[in-house]
Amino acid sequence: MTENKSEKTITVELGNRSYDVRIGPGMLSQVGQAVAELGNVSQAIVISDSTVAAIYGQAVCDSISSTDISVTLIQFPAGEANKTLATFSQLMDSLFAITPAIDRNSVIVALGGGVTGDMAGFVAATALRGLRWLQCPTTVLADVDASVGGKTAVDHAAGKNLIGSFHQPSGVLIDVDTLATLPELQLKSGLAECVKHGVIREVSLLDYIDDNAAQILACDTAVMTEFLARNVAIKAGVVAADEQESGVRAYLNFGHTIG
Repeated sequence: MTENKSEKTITVELGNRSYDVRIGPGMLSQVGQAVAELGNVSQAIVISDSTVAAIYGQAVCDSISSTDISVTLIQFPAGEANKTLATFSQLMDSLFAITPAIDRNSVIVALGGGVTGDMAGFVAATALRGLRWLQCPTTVLADVDASVGGKTAVDHAAGKNLIGSFHQPSGVLIDVDTLATLPELQLKSGLAECVKHGVIREVSLLDYIDDNAAQILACDTAVMTEFLARNVAIKAGVVAADEQESGVRAYLNFGHTIG
């Protein structure tokens, strides 16, 4: 795919597992093309929570089916409380009930926020010992953090994200238009992560936030595309340097204990 003037592309450099993060308006309409360009795709499975599926699920499925790839939408109840092994098991039950049966050329599409990315990514990491997958985040926090880096997990009674794996996606499509449907609290929650990026890696990002605060809060398309791209570039650089959090990637946890 070629980048047009209204979008930005950041590459996560991981050798032969490198992938592009594409950021801009209208990205969800291009999911079908992105799936098709992976090559040799037998079918696609979109995994989304009940809230996001109601808003964007049909549009994403239509985009995929327009490329003559069969697609199935699987939903699970929204919310962190449902990021469990029980929900994971239900997703697997739905996955293996699909006819015709999935195979190693099936592709998972994660559509939603961080919970969905973690859940769908863990499904992709473990079903048939690993399937290709695409991330389509729909929150600021997922855009700038959870969708980049390949962390997948479910929670356990002993703690958050204790069961999971590192499984890098084949690509990430960030549609800035989806941010218009975010509740204000969710928008500001994601912006806190962006402030953290500025503190730990790039002070000029804090200046960008100061200079464009009103446009960011209004989800101005051009400003938000640039803003998210700057944040993704920071996250991509950390992931490329330390994929499995054995060193510098731990800096991304700055503030988590206080939080």
